[in-house]
Amino acid sequence: MHVAFVMRPNDQVPPTGCGGIGRMVYYLARGLMQRGHNVTVYTAKSTMLGCETIMPAGIIEQKHEKDIGETRWAAYAGRVFEHINRTESAYDIINNQYDPLFFIMGRHLQTPRLTTLASAAYDKNVQCFSVYPDEFFSGVSKAQLSQYPTNMNFVGYVHNAVSDDRPFSAKRGAYLFSVSRIRHDKGQHHAIEVSRRVNMPLIIAGTIVDADYFYNVINPCITSNLSGPARWQ
Repeated sequence: MHVAFVMRPNDQVPPTGCGGIGRMVYYLARGLMQRGHNVTVYTAKSTMLGCETIMPAGIIEQKHEKDIGETRWAAYAGRVFEHINRTESAYDIINNQYDPLFFIMGRHLQTPRLTTLASAAYDKNVQCFSVYPDEFFSGVSKAQLSQYPTNMNFVGYVHNAVSDDRPFSAKRGAYLFSVSRIRHDKGQHHAIEVSRRVNMPLIIAGTIVDADYFYNVINPCITSNLSGPARWQ
């Protein structure tokens, strides 16, 4: 099989820091190649996959949507679509990684397409994706799929790909660990409740993206700071 992955212009495969989608695609694509499949990645970032990489809009250095801007984002999606429109016969399936613009532009391609939704059912996601019930979607969990409208054509869910080259250590610590961006939908408050119920200390690591949530909900529960002053984006 020949699989094409369409990345958003702010996602790197694999990411150098935070970047769940880029890391998931890295493990997924690497696993496909190990099984003898061909992989092509459409991206605006350099990759470490060793597969065919196509950058129709060149390299975009910015990592955040607000820094890239809507005009440049749309130009990237348009150029990706133009290239795939000329070469789509080479692919058996195109996996769109959550880019709404390519999703809309690519609806008329003949090659089978699958759009992976990696986030919760935010209003902007539902407004964009739910009006195309003839398109195919996949999610990352049962809980996530239950949040989206029932008219969406979900073919199933696949948990995020992980690497098995870092096995669990036999020398486990007597604590729980939560690593994620710190905001309500990531559920650090649930992790705190679990740690209380099982009577184990909890270490929380991540960038604060919701200052109100952190200072009003999480910070009152913190007993010690291992990293110095709190920081947020």
